[in-house]
Amino acid sequence: YRELRLENIKNNIVELKSKGYQDKDICVLTNQNKYATEIVSFLIKNGYHIISSESLLLKNSPEVRMIIAFFKLLLNTGNQIQLANFIENLLVIQNNQMSFHKVYTEASSQLENGIDRLMMHLSYPTVKEEEMSGLSVYELTEYAVSNLFGEINNNIFLHFFLDFAYDYQHMGDGSLASFVEYWEKKCDKTYITMPDGVNAIQVMTIHKAKGLKFESVILDFIPRNDKTTRKDYWTDLELDGFSELQATMLPLVKDLEFVDLEHIYAEEEEKTELDLLNMIYVAFTRPVSALFILSQKKEKSQNRFTSYIQNFLTKQALKPDETEYEFGELKKREKKKEEKQKQQKNKRIVLKDMLSASWKGRIKVAPSEPVFWELISSTPADVYGNLVHKMLSEVFVHTDVKKVVTRYLLSGIIDEHEAMRIQHLIENVVNHKELKAYYNNDVLIKNETEIITLKNGNRTIHRPDRVVIQDDELIIIDYKTGEKNDMHTEQISEYAGYFNKLGYENVKKMLVYLNEAIEVLSV
Repeated sequence: YRELRLENIKNNIVELKSKGYQDKDICVLTNQNKYATEIVSFLIKNGYHIISSESLLLKNSPEVRMIIAFFKLLLNTGNQIQLANFIENLLVIQNNQMSFHKVYTEASSQLENGIDRLMMHLSYPTVKEEEMSGLSVYELTEYAVSNLFGEINNNIFLHFFLDFAYDYQHMGDGSLASFVEYWEKKCDKTYITMPDGVNAIQVMTIHKAKGLKFESVILDFIPRNDKTTRKDYWTDLELDGFSELQATMLPLVKDLEFVDLEHIYAEEEEKTELDLLNMIYVAFTRPVSALFILSQKKEKSQNRFTSYIQNFLTKQALKPDETEYEFGELKKREKKKEEKQKQQKNKRIVLKDMLSASWKGRIKVAPSEPVFWELISSTPADVYGNLVHKMLSEVFVHTDVKKVVTRYLLSGIIDEHEAMRIQHLIENVVNHKELKAYYNNDVLIKNETEIITLKNGNRTIHRPDRVVIQDDELIIIDYKTGEKNDMHTEQISEYAGYFNKLGYENVKKMLVYLNEAIEVLSV
């Protein structure tokens, strides 16, 4: 029956389309997710465009699953499960009829010699582990897309997966391991978003169709056994000699009548029947013009749904031995005027391919930030001081330190050794006993806030490194490198004078010297 009903669904679609119904006018409803998945798979194989939560789920794409398996292999080269996942999806994508066991066994022996050897064996000679070193999550994803599936690619799942990687890169810590972990948390709820008006058949469960309407509905209702919604029932006990046994769980079966609890089973049966009636009501009231119902009539035993249908047919004086019944006439559907206007208005440009090629070697980027230009002309000490100042300007609270350092590391501005050194320095600043209170969310923080002064008609801009407002106190923090200098004291005192003029009476001044040992000087 399961296979026959799929053919009947296809025949219903053919009949609807012969009467002028478009794909977007058709919705297939079923009563369980597993049946929806069956229908989606069957219709896609038969060349239909489908929209459903199952078909739009990003993780259902073999290309996406293949990339995730590839990432997990990069993290753990010896992971045989991920090698199997990679090969399984590879064979699906290539529509390759080769034995999975044979391909897997050969690949497993190559994996012992590293990723490069494995990729070469699987006909991906352009994939090089050395080239992937130091790439950001997004760049690595784009590298995988272009090298595994070609630089010109219009696979919508890969487009959305690239968007997923791009969005993560702006909120995660940048590591591949964290990205894979984030994917595992989100993959069950990450869907492709489709624009309104896409001409595709919708497939969904009856439950998800609540509140919606469709021009035509094909209802695939596979009868379930007449089981109650719940299988078990908890009840209190008062048994002589068993005082410690105060409650027990009993099966919800008809045999409850032997312990005087038949009313519990009866109540549950009523709830189950009401749930079924609600489901039938939702399904039968979704279509506007046409409803097709597919179900199975069993010879030996009738379930509730087929009993309802059978009783209806009997009241209509129809022959009970027939396999198909038709009420009304499926008329040819004419497009409404507003539909034609909307169709003309919503002309879309279809993206035929996606160019994904590395920009390295093609363009040169000239950074505009002064700290980067000074890499060319300044002494190493000046560069280091300016770089630390720039990074501190991006640290608002103590939890920002690692994110800022990681961002500079991934951008190639600093190497791993420098990253460790600078992170240690900045953490010493934000955790310093005299400064710690000024790097949390309980205070108002302004980094490099501007003060504009006017003297003799000339405007001057002053930028204290950090200004913190805590209750009625304003704290000025200025970072310095090198030896102490009287000019530092004069400068921060000048800043304080400006804030006094702005109405801040209680101003605290702190100079922070960024040497091997952090030194804080209150002025």
